[in-house]
Amino acid sequence: MFVGGHPTVNPPRTFGGQLMAQSLVASGRTVSEKLSLAAISTHFINGGDPELDIEFRVQRLRDERSFANRRVDAVQGDLLLSSALVSYLKDSPGLEHAVNPPVVADPETLPSIDEHLVGYEETVPMFVAALKPIEWRYDNDPAWVLKAKSQRLEHNRVWMKTHAALPDDPVLHSAALVYSSDTTILDSIITTHGLSWGYDRIFAATINHSVWFHRPCGSMTGCCMPPSRRSPRRAGEWVQDGTSIATERCWPVLSRKALSNTSRGGHDSNSFSAGAGSHRYHHHFHHQGPREAQRREAPVGHHRARFSCLRTHIVVCHREE
Repeated sequence: MFVGGHPTVNPPRTFGGQLMAQSLVASGRTVSEKLSLAAISTHFINGGDPELDIEFRVQRLRDERSFANRRVDAVQGDLLLSSALVSYLKDSPGLEHAVNPPVVADPETLPSIDEHLVGYEETVPMFVAALKPIEWRYDNDPAWVLKAKSQRLEHNRVWMKTHAALPDDPVLHSAALVYSSDTTILDSIITTHGLSWGYDRIFAATINHSVWFHRPCGSMTGCCMPPSRRSPRRAGEWVQDGTSIATERCWPVLSRKALSNTSRGGHDSNSFSAGAGSHRYHHHFHHQGPREAQRREAPVGHHRARFSCLRTHIVVCHREE
């Protein structure tokens, strides 16, 4: 069993990306270093209380020389917050092909997020006032600028890089990647409909989120990448029946695709719900620094450990062969 904490400033309930990332840290501490992370699929069941620590209970489903499987339940008291299935595989040679990355402008030629916020201080004050340990460079206009121009966009492409270095720990780098995958993935849902944070009433309710790793995770510090996020098809065909689906593809610079992930969120007739990864929901969380988890005595026979929640979006860089 592992215990995770929250940052000092939080949204009303625990951010889903935090649950995924901390579940992955707990799982990774029980797996051989010879195995690489292959996938994580998380179902969100109940909202978490940011004032309480979270217990991450790891169940060893199977251990073999070439693969392993774990289930991680995130629990507060008797309340199950999320349940994640995590798979690991041994690296081996094989057939390879991949989708090419999108054509995007050089990040140094694109405006910073602070430049995009000029003139929108009263519209999105939460972004203006927030700490920004990650640098975002949009290849397209962000949602609030598109809204002001009365424009719609079915995809979003952003260069990202982290300002701070992470420890030399592959598990933490993978967890940072998983955390970042749940931040802005559903932007393309709202921009497809001409909606924006700050302008429209947007709530968060992620149902499930899955991430597939196509390559072993290396350093994610100080490297840019262009993630491509879009709705799988036209919004009218996939935003229906009270749910929304968005997909994301990420590439390291000048390399092959690193990961794919899909997130599904719910919405009602009065307001659009963009998932727990939306800016509107978690901006108070993902721009804050980490607070180290409090240590708690674990039951006999369980592993006692401490680990911190992740700081923010972390860019993906993957090992080159």
